[in-house]
Formats: sequence, structure tokens, C-alpha cells
Amino acid sequence: MADRVSISLRARKSKGPVRKEEILEALGLEERVAAVSEDPPLSSARLEIGYGEAAGALRTAAHWLMDQRAEAFEQMRATGLQLDLEIVLHFDEGRGSIVLPPALVVACARRELPVSVLVPAA
Repeated sequence: MADRVSISLRARKSKGPVRKEEILEALGLEERVAAVSEDPPLSSARLEIGYGEAAGALRTAAHWLMDQRAEAFEQMRATGLQLDLEIVLHFDEGRGSIVLPPALVVACARRELPVSVLVPAA
């Protein structure tokens, strides 16, 4: 199992960068209470929804996704955003694995979010 994970709602556009306000406004969040980063070279923005010990962070992400209005995701897609859930694995040593809890799989399915799992090179 991964030692730590960072989990983000990632938004991308086929043309042009994504402004963090496009995510925050749709979800009714303010920047001071949400960690959003913009990545202009990749035309994406990320809203961090979980970080830390893998099992706890995955549970947190599942609960957060289910607490959001389905209409917010529909609104973001209507403006041309492509959404997914990005999970980045961090290992203290060597390799490991991750088991996605059923609650997270269900939450992603209900919000129509593909899941991307990344393992940074050591």
C-alpha cells in the first residue's frame, strides 16, 4: 500500500488554460478554504481534496465527492472542462500498491469521474 497519497479533482481543457475560479465558482468554494493550483503548460487546474496516509485520504476524498452537488460537475463540463480524479502515490521506499475503497469507486461513478493513478519516478 502507498505510504501517502495526494488526491485532486483535475480539470483540463482541450484549448487554453483552466482558471482556478472555474472550479471554485462551480463548487461554491472560496480560495481561502480550498487549495487550487493552476498548471498553464498542461492547461489544467487541480483542487486538492485529500492528502496524507493512504486509507484516510481515500476515505476523505470519497466523502468530499459525495458531499458536492452533482449539478456542479455538470456545470463544469458544460463549460468545456474535462474532469478526472488524480491520485498520486508516494512511497517512502521501493514499490507498493493501492486499493481503492468501494466508497471512492462509487463516488467517482456517481460524479462520472475517471480515475488517474500516478506514481512519480524515484
